[in-house]
Amino acid sequence: MMEFLFSGKGRVSRKGIWLFFIAYWLIHGAAHLADHQLGWTHRLDDAGPLMTIVTIAAIWPMIAVEAKRFHDRGMSGWWVLWFILLTLIPLCVFFFMHAEQFMALEEKGAAFEPSMISPAGYALLAVAFLIQLMQFVILLFLPGQSGENRYGPNPVGR
Repeated sequence: MMEFLFSGKGRVSRKGIWLFFIAYWLIHGAAHLADHQLGWTHRLDDAGPLMTIVTIAAIWPMIAVEAKRFHDRGMSGWWVLWFILLTLIPLCVFFFMHAEQFMALEEKGAAFEPSMISPAGYALLAVAFLIQLMQFVILLFLPGQSGENRYGPNPVGR
């Protein structure tokens, strides 16, 4: 189990990554509800300390399991970091484009409204979404290579 969560070596099947993500979201949801029930958050869209701990603790296991899933497809595990970078670039540009609006709203204590987003901002968000959708499809829906590949034996046959 420790090798599954912390090592980026080897391969993992679609079933293995689905089970990992289901377990993560159940634990994440439970931590979020516990934060709310314990009074550490006042709104359900706030992040409390337990949810933050779960999220931070899951960063490396998520990278390791995703790398193994890319390996199962015959791709380098470095694709995980490429997808992170390709998602962060449009999101950072989006936030820099709207930084003045965010700061002005924070000073007033007002909420950010979707109508305040520029067309270019929506385009950047769409690019980030499409990049994540592509990664989602590759990791969770496309089959792995049959037989052994350079990353190890087929996880389905074991």
